[in-house]
Amino acid sequence: MQGLAASVVLIALLFGVLLLVAFDVFCLVHLAAADRVRLLPKLAWAVVIVCISPAGGLVYLLSQRCPKRSPGSYHLFSGRA
Repeated sequence: MQGLAASVVLIALLFGVLLLVAFDVFCLVHLAAADRVRLLPKLAWAVVIVCISPAGGLVYLLSQRCPKRSPGSYHLFSGRA
């Protein structure tokens, strides 16, 4: 039974590593396809994504979401009926 438990743990670890690699590849493909990136050059983002996995990929994706708007550019209520 101990061998079975060890193999289950090994499979879980391999699955986790596979998910991390897939996430890094996704972030790198997203980076390569981007026309413009914010805060850092593309090469620096690639290094951050690969070296600080998975936090680097999360930081990259969150930093590239949508451009910040000025506070006056949108309103909850337009004042019109």
